[in-house]
Amino acid sequence: MNALAVPSKPGIAGYYKAPYITNACGYKLSNATNFFAAIGDELWDDGRSCGQILEVTCVGATNEGVKHPCIEPRLKEQVTVIDHCIGCNGANVADFLLSEEAFRNSADIDAGSIKVEYELLD
Repeated sequence: MNALAVPSKPGIAGYYKAPYITNACGYKLSNATNFFAAIGDELWDDGRSCGQILEVTCVGATNEGVKHPCIEPRLKEQVTVIDHCIGCNGANVADFLLSEEAFRNSADIDAGSIKVEYELLD
């Protein structure tokens, strides 16, 4: 492990659905992949996180509805930060929201939210 590497943090990810019309970073989504995220205040850093890569791994369930939501094998999903999630603050539902496409790639969509390990890459 690189001495400068930041260890992954535990958190909760939810998802949001299209249409993805506007975003706080001002990106034109027709030019972006559908693997992106809206992050909460702790990660937002007054918008300096725009365009950074968030690496996310599903690690488990947040509720009894879907006890094993993670899709195997559990891969590190990389998504681009494009938006600020005003309601995401960790204690209130989630640390960030993934696009529906990114969430489906990692977990059963019926779970609604998942426990994750994540890292904001430079």
